[in-house]
Amino acid sequence: MKLWQLKDPRGGRFAVAGGRGKWSDPPSRRVQPLIVEWEPGSDLIGDFTWSGLGIVVTERVGKMLLERFSGFELGPVEMIQNPKLKRPQRTTRRTRPRIWLPYQGPPLYELWVTAWVDADLQRSTLEARGLHPDFGHMCYQVHGVEQVDVCWDREALKGHVVRTPREPGKGVYVAEGALRGIDIFNLAQLPGLDHCTDRVRDFIFEQQFTNVDFLEMGEAF
Repeated sequence: MKLWQLKDPRGGRFAVAGGRGKWSDPPSRRVQPLIVEWEPGSDLIGDFTWSGLGIVVTERVGKMLLERFSGFELGPVEMIQNPKLKRPQRTTRRTRPRIWLPYQGPPLYELWVTAWVDADLQRSTLEARGLHPDFGHMCYQVHGVEQVDVCWDREALKGHVVRTPREPGKGVYVAEGALRGIDIFNLAQLPGLDHCTDRVRDFIFEQQFTNVDFLEMGEAF
């Protein structure tokens, strides 16, 4: 069974939100709620929204995932907006679309991942990089996983996506027993990145949920 990182596809079609949050002390981890501020560029809400701090899903998608998978809960999402911003009386070609408050779209929740899993350090290609200066935990860099980069084409004057596949035998390896049947989880060695199993990825593809991508990170054994 392969393991995947849930990833922002950066397609530019859907609305993007910047994330705000509060952290516990100690331990220094973000606490609910997730606070988001919508950025200009689109007024279309995807099934997934990427805030930089947490993954936001529509209520419909969140409930469908909760019915089938474990390792997470649906957390509250609060929205803020610069008080200096005013909704235009009429739109023109120069008006950039955006999500305005008061919010009128589908109910939104954070995909709040609660499960933490340890990678097998003997099998995984994880390189220890030293203790985090603020939080005190060991930082790791993972080698050989799938990557997506945007390269600039000088002749066409636009960027294009280049995917580099995972190298065979490299990445993150997790024992089946460590997963305990969980399908959505955080890796203790790579905090801040949300991961899932084949089952979640396959279901999301089958349902054709929008605005989500996956990077192949490793395997369960």
